[in-house]
Amino acid sequence: MSLKMLIERAVNASWYGRSKWTYAFLPVEPLIKRHIKKRSSDHHKPKTGPVVIVVGNITVGGTGKTPLILSLCQSLQRVGFSVGIVSRGYGGASDNYPLEVLPSTDTSESGDEAKMLALSSGVPVVVDPQRAQAVTALCQNHDVDVVLSDDGLQHYAMARDIELLVVDSSRGFGNGHCLPVGPLREPLARLDSVDFILTNGKKSVDGLAHHPHFSFDISPAYWQSVGELFKPSTNLESAIALDELPRDQSYLAIAGIGNPQRFFATLKSLNVAFDEQSFPDHYNYTQADFSSNTRPLVMTEKDAVKCGSFFQSDWYFLKVKADLDPEFTKQLINRIRTVQCTRIEE
Repeated sequence: MSLKMLIERAVNASWYGRSKWTYAFLPVEPLIKRHIKKRSSDHHKPKTGPVVIVVGNITVGGTGKTPLILSLCQSLQRVGFSVGIVSRGYGGASDNYPLEVLPSTDTSESGDEAKMLALSSGVPVVVDPQRAQAVTALCQNHDVDVVLSDDGLQHYAMARDIELLVVDSSRGFGNGHCLPVGPLREPLARLDSVDFILTNGKKSVDGLAHHPHFSFDISPAYWQSVGELFKPSTNLESAIALDELPRDQSYLAIAGIGNPQRFFATLKSLNVAFDEQSFPDHYNYTQADFSSNTRPLVMTEKDAVKCGSFFQSDWYFLKVKADLDPEFTKQLINRIRTVQCTRIEE
């Protein structure tokens, strides 16, 4: 295990209650909160253009935003909205920002999540560390009604109309403190100002008792060969049913995501025999990482998009879907239409 992963585990152990060594940083927390409050005062709404929806969180680590965005994209398209996606492109670096992410774009430029969104959504995806510039570029080159921002709740330079805050119900808000004492990017008071709160999973979350919220579940949909991800158009006929993945062998399961244990728990629920290997979130795989492996691999879609140049025929990724509450979808669509009507009247 790498030094980085050991440090991450030690930090998470303190943030989520199993130790308290990060409490040594309590004296600096008031300074962090003042800095956050000053930055958040720049929060503003667009006056023209498409409706901008930020899908973000106030905790460090994965909460399930990417599959949620894919489901939101599909739901909005079904009722007639044209959708585009913007992202910071975390884990990538390009000399040409804003960068429109195409199937041919390397993850070293776009980042893994943006490449996954581009391959899976079928809508334009633009990345830029300055998300406001990504929104501008997207609107200049594509006729869209709605812009979904993958993360960026704290990127106040980007004007937004609607904020969706996502919480992992299995981890909640940890010890409730801001960085570096705890996992919060902003104080819990931020819950009062967002438009919708969504929990990934139905487990009760401390801190949400007095805040209306909706829950969604991320469920496995099917398996697919990693190679199918890089074909010009993925054919669903090539999908492998959940119970049809070969079970006469043990797999190596890899995960370089914010919460790898969620993926491993899903594999157990599917009765897949495997040994697990975690990598840091957004880890950029190379062929050398698997030079000593002789077993078939299973992984997440986010991992698979980084294996395009060296995947093997017996490598598979698990396609998942976010199942949204119909009442939430209805309310979100109504909110979008309200914003649109307000702009027409002005």
